[in-house]
Amino acid sequence: MSRSETPIPSLNELSGLRPEEESQMSAVLQAEGLEPLGRFGFGHTGNLVILTHDQDGNRYVVKISNDDRSRDEIETNLEGYEQIRSLGLGMILPDTIKTGQVGDYPYLVTNYLGLDFATRTYTEPKPEEL
Repeated sequence: MSRSETPIPSLNELSGLRPEEESQMSAVLQAEGLEPLGRFGFGHTGNLVILTHDQDGNRYVVKISNDDRSRDEIETNLEGYEQIRSLGLGMILPDTIKTGQVGDYPYLVTNYLGLDFATRTYTEPKPEEL
């Protein structure tokens, strides 16, 4: 299955974002040359998590922090990724395509690998076969 055929989960509308979240999202997407497809929701600590695509149709997940707690989560994610790679286990991670910052808050862009295992256990017709 090619990346462009990877199933897309149910996404939330991008409407309803606070003005500062919308501004951050627009700045990140413009800087990275990406277009939004929808919002996964908010991460465990309030990160804005959206599915995007580039002009070639490649899909990416963009995680944008919007407060100190979500900033710390992204920084911790990046540190954890480096530790896992240093152990020679980078093949289990999504490629970190880009990291950047909007104002005081970092963001990261990774390739979209499809639904996570936990979500698939609820969405697959035969989850016992996963």
